[in-house]
Amino acid sequence: MKEYGIVVCASGGGGNFKSLIDHQGLIGFSILKLIVDRTCGAISVAEKSGVKVEIIKYKGNSNFSEDFINAIPVETDLIVLAGFLPILPEIVCERFKYKIINTHPSLLPKYGGKGMCGVKIQEAVMANHEKKAGCTVHYVTSDVDAGDIILQKEVDVDYSETPWQLGGRIFNEEIKLLPEAIRILKEQRHIMVSVCCLVYNHKPFLRECFDGFVMQKTTFSIEILVHDDASTDHSADIIREYTAKYPDLFKPIYQTENQYSKGVNVLAKNLMRSKGKYIAICEGDDYWTDPLKLQKQVEFMEEHNDIVVTYHDVMTVDINNRIINRSFLSEERKVNFAESILKKGVWIMPQTMCFRAKIKEVAINKLNGNVKNGDIFITSIMGNYGAGVYLSDIKPTAYRQTALGIWSMQNLSHKALMMISTCRELLKFYKKRSDDEFVSYYKKKIKQLFSNFHSCSFSSQDKKWYISLIVKNIGTIGLKNSLHYLKTLYF
Repeated sequence: MKEYGIVVCASGGGGNFKSLIDHQGLIGFSILKLIVDRTCGAISVAEKSGVKVEIIKYKGNSNFSEDFINAIPVETDLIVLAGFLPILPEIVCERFKYKIINTHPSLLPKYGGKGMCGVKIQEAVMANHEKKAGCTVHYVTSDVDAGDIILQKEVDVDYSETPWQLGGRIFNEEIKLLPEAIRILKEQRHIMVSVCCLVYNHKPFLRECFDGFVMQKTTFSIEILVHDDASTDHSADIIREYTAKYPDLFKPIYQTENQYSKGVNVLAKNLMRSKGKYIAICEGDDYWTDPLKLQKQVEFMEEHNDIVVTYHDVMTVDINNRIINRSFLSEERKVNFAESILKKGVWIMPQTMCFRAKIKEVAINKLNGNVKNGDIFITSIMGNYGAGVYLSDIKPTAYRQTALGIWSMQNLSHKALMMISTCRELLKFYKKRSDDEFVSYYKKKIKQLFSNFHSCSFSSQDKKWYISLIVKNIGTIGLKNSLHYLKTLYF
């Protein structure tokens, strides 16, 4: 297997560069070259380690773009900007799209952009009385510090320190975060799609589901991540059978205790171990019918970088595989969705989705036990990264309608509580992003849900949950309404 080769670019003392040198053997990559734009300390670090150095002047060099492109060896997998001061021209960013990463000493998108470097950042952080500071590793685009975030690390701001001391603590995290980002990207390079499959008592349907995975005809590698949530019907036996037959494809987890009943978000647990550039979802009782599904979806997104998710039609079948509806989607769902529509959590059948894994880190961090509608939540997160496209040339996926699904089993009042809980988590997400438009949208959504369902009858268990949600949402629905809903519940 070809060694993972990186080119490092630096302009300063070479602290991050030295950390990368120290991590070469641990992570399994090779530093092919150091590029500098000036005489700096990083050169002596390279010379001591036997790394080739190339100086490319930036100021006053009208040929910088050409010189930079020509300096990158053909075997380069990744270009790492480790304290590199020149702003790369658009032609360079486009030439090496998603192959250049940068480390920045702030929690982007805060305190990024032109002129935001060095101690200036920590001075601004402390002047604005921030509670958290940190560092970010992100992809590089022609918009300064605006590329997709790969990893971030937070540190607490200690106001007994100077900005220089805060910057020192952040740098100590930065030299650990950058190698970790490289490790993640290195592991992801061989897997194009991670198929995430959640299983719970799906034994009668699993073979059809798994056959839909293994029949995929692709020009790239996939992995199949199966999470069995302590099934009681011997679903695990079938998972073991397919894992033995396709050991390079299937990567199972067998829970001994049901995690969902403990409030664990099992979707997040499965997403956490995905290595693909893209992610597809299909639960164990559904199945794919088109062997070119993944190939078509990936090809489209590889050609359209502004698209975060593709999806297609779905048919419904019963437990005996009889077709209930050959096209379950209404015509208004067979359309492309703009970012603003995705942010509203528009309904897209999850078993038809193939989406960019770059949303994964945010989704994992936010997909907690209070998110009861994972598909809606993830769709909303996607809207912050691009638009969605409906692909009409993919055969419908089969969605099995049974009375045993988590959603299907619930009555109307419980479904309303699930939606309120999910919308509250989305409200918190958009508040943190200071996205006023969607803070307002989810406030209205929560108010509407309470208004529409407050007169429902609730089970004793759901009553406790309902009361808890009223209390948690007082700031959204208002004290007067909160008291009214509580009164309606008991009188």
